[in-house]
Amino acid sequence: MPEPPLSVSVVVPVYNSEPTLAELVGRLEATFGPDLREVILVDDGSRDQSWQRITELARNDLQCPPEEAPRLVAELRRGHDVVYGVPLNSQHDLSRRLGSWLIKRALQLAMGVPGAVSASSYRAFLTQLRRGFEHYDGPFVSIDVLLSWTTSRFSSLPVEHRARAAGRSQYTLRKLVNHAVTMVTGFTAWPLRIASALGFLLTVLGALLLVFVLGRYALSGGQTVPGFSFLASVVVTFAGAELFALGIIGEYLARIHFRSMQRPQAVVRESVDGRVREEVTA
Repeated sequence: MPEPPLSVSVVVPVYNSEPTLAELVGRLEATFGPDLREVILVDDGSRDQSWQRITELARNDLQCPPEEAPRLVAELRRGHDVVYGVPLNSQHDLSRRLGSWLIKRALQLAMGVPGAVSASSYRAFLTQLRRGFEHYDGPFVSIDVLLSWTTSRFSSLPVEHRARAAGRSQYTLRKLVNHAVTMVTGFTAWPLRIASALGFLLTVLGALLLVFVLGRYALSGGQTVPGFSFLASVVVTFAGAELFALGIIGEYLARIHFRSMQRPQAVVRESVDGRVREEVTA
């Protein structure tokens, strides 16, 4: 039985990429043909003439060839919900590769799925995944994190990666680092949990040191004054306890923060005869 046709929507961000738009749109139309339903263009405040052409063209730097997109769509037919195109040979410079590495590690913390290390901006995913974050209400947006709210069926494929057809990357190392920090602090509670663990560890170490100092003092018959060791053990103990308490308070605040994002507890994947057939737990 022939597979049913897919309706493909291509979403392309636009920023100072006027020289490459015409070629991109032509290659997208040639690649997808009648399966191409729409090209959604998002202009992020370009300073050139990109907006004037946005009604008929789509932005892309052509580092990820449009001809690779059907391979990602074909992988969706094999049961995956999200497919990333991973560059075979990255054409980015060292600073951009370092920034991308930080982003992927931050994504792995935020998403909590192994496939995060293969995440890239060249991706294909099923339309129904949007139901999992259509009510998202937060100051920061990470498409990959929001997709992980709905599914854990991630996959990746190696794709060709070329040097930019025109211009240079708009992502500097500083912007990528800031983005990584935003994802870790905006979508995870790991920093708070690390603080709690560190506070608990300091409390235990301080208490053990205090016991050692008092025991030594008792065994010496009260002849040796603990002095600095006693004071240090007390300071470490109370500092650790304070940090641990702040971490617990922060955990409660994090739960309030996550709830304010309106993340769904579960998303229905498919139903038959009005009964839930499969449920994806967020």
